[in-house]
Amino acid sequence: MVPLSAPPDRAPLSSDVLVVGGGVAGLVAARDLSRAGFAVRLLEGRERVGGRLWRRLFAGTGAAVELGGAWFSRAEMRPLARELERYGLATRSSGPPRTFRWLTGGVLRDGGPVPLQEGRACERALWQLGADARRLPHAALQLYDAAPVDLDLSARAWIERLSLPPATRDLMMAFSAMYGGCDPGEVSLLSHLSDVAAFDNSAFALLDGIGEELVDGSSALIERLAADCGAKIELGAVVHAVRSDEMEGVRVLTGDGRFFRAQAVILAIPINALAAITLEPTPHERIAAAAERGQPCHAIKLWMLAERVPAGLLAVGWGCELQWISDVGEHSGARLLVGFGFDRSRLDPCSVDAAQQALQRFIPGARVVAIDHHDWSADRLARGAWGMWRPGWVSDGTLAVLNQLHGPIAYANSDFAPEWPGWIAGAISSGQRAASLIGAALQQCA
Repeated sequence: MVPLSAPPDRAPLSSDVLVVGGGVAGLVAARDLSRAGFAVRLLEGRERVGGRLWRRLFAGTGAAVELGGAWFSRAEMRPLARELERYGLATRSSGPPRTFRWLTGGVLRDGGPVPLQEGRACERALWQLGADARRLPHAALQLYDAAPVDLDLSARAWIERLSLPPATRDLMMAFSAMYGGCDPGEVSLLSHLSDVAAFDNSAFALLDGIGEELVDGSSALIERLAADCGAKIELGAVVHAVRSDEMEGVRVLTGDGRFFRAQAVILAIPINALAAITLEPTPHERIAAAAERGQPCHAIKLWMLAERVPAGLLAVGWGCELQWISDVGEHSGARLLVGFGFDRSRLDPCSVDAAQQALQRFIPGARVVAIDHHDWSADRLARGAWGMWRPGWVSDGTLAVLNQLHGPIAYANSDFAPEWPGWIAGAISSGQRAASLIGAALQQCA
């Protein structure tokens, strides 16, 4: 047990609210509470803010790459669109793919993802995805309270239930693995359906719905939020323990021995990072169970600089190391590619040879010149990539509980956001909700 009694010569620092985590959700929550008149202190374990948004130079090159989140749709992702408008941030279209490669049913294909004889089966699968998405409630947060429980099964189980022919089955598995960052057996179908529903029930939007990015990168948004958050930001403050009670409020202990005190706290950290913090009293049983097991996304986002690759490439496949490869543009006479995979037993993201083998599955003769990535699963403050839901987390109430107030504690993260969970827009909506819950509670006590 981590002691939380501050020695007399190290009196806790005081604030109205402590925000633990300086990702998008934490920065938005701090900003909204500061604007409401509360004194806010933000504790961030890294030496930078931004969390799983991180833009830096591709190692050994002059190309700036997004190691975390990057792409979005302003039209559908309104929480993010409002922030871009607020801060005057310019966006650009990634441009449509021009060269398609599909590895489905064990065959490398150009043009269409499945053979003509599977066309009707593919249509049936996509129709069913859209039909099931239409069963979801429309209002934010109602998904967690009123989603059809029969759809809270794994994506793999749902795909197998359709009895699809090989190429169509592989296409569905590839999309699930790419968006889930895990084996389709580990992710709830509802996690995918929430995206389809948010894209106006369009399954095709999973292919073309996220074609925009910030002209100056995600760092531009992070810089604006940090400058506008109104909180005192403490970097390098890794939180080890949080204790709350009615008499003393909330006390927080960091790894370097500092104590902080406030009336309330927002834990704006990923689900997988919660288990590293001692919480007193013990959190709700559903939250404790989710933190112990963790959300399933352990995606590998691999950046590659490669030669002999056609411009405008989009490659999707199953039974291979990378389920998705996109061409981002030209750099120094080569193509800058981003690939997504999940099976670390099949792909060493630190090996150029392994990356070349993965790329040659789609582009025989391609040559990988350099690679770069950040291992979010090994990152102690993330312990996983973007948030996805395990089967059962909706129907057993886990996600609903994470969006509720627990005494002086609220949780905020894109992993369980009220809308657009798993996306930048989700982090914004989650930070806003947590700030609203805490702000209302403090005003009632005033």
